[in-house]
Amino acid sequence: MISVYIRRVGIKRRVNLRLIRELVSYILEQEGKGGSSLSIKICDHKTIHRMNRLYLDHDWPTDVLAFPMIEDGSEDFSDVEESYIGDCVVSMEMAFERCKEFDHSPDEELALYIIHAVLHILGYTDKETECRKIMRARESKYMRKFQEKILHDKLIYGDSKSCLL
Repeated sequence: MISVYIRRVGIKRRVNLRLIRELVSYILEQEGKGGSSLSIKICDHKTIHRMNRLYLDHDWPTDVLAFPMIEDGSEDFSDVEESYIGDCVVSMEMAFERCKEFDHSPDEELALYIIHAVLHILGYTDKETECRKIMRARESKYMRKFQEKILHDKLIYGDSKSCLL
């Protein structure tokens, strides 16, 4: 059974927990990691900035942080207790800011951050050009599959025109 633990930190806006779990579960099943568990922290600039500085020594807010429970390049999850594969951190505040640049809704942008973070947890990287192409193709695949649901059911509850974190 797939378990997705979701927490909001520093934001008041509610999110569609069912849809996030469905999206993440689908990705894990498609990537051959059914039965895995992970956490997703949905947060504000302040929280992700602090984490980015603490763990990566980058003194700025970012959109996504991913902390896999396995070492880079390893496909072996056998030593991870209860198939817990990692922690994702995504910034709702950044999604509201950046969505306009890409002509997305905040819901779509946040979904893309979640997909991106989960793929990082699974070992995908966007550091080299070829790897980035593979990762972007996977992101597009999962966005296409869920885009209609994301727009219809909403990932973020409330007025999508203002963040009101």
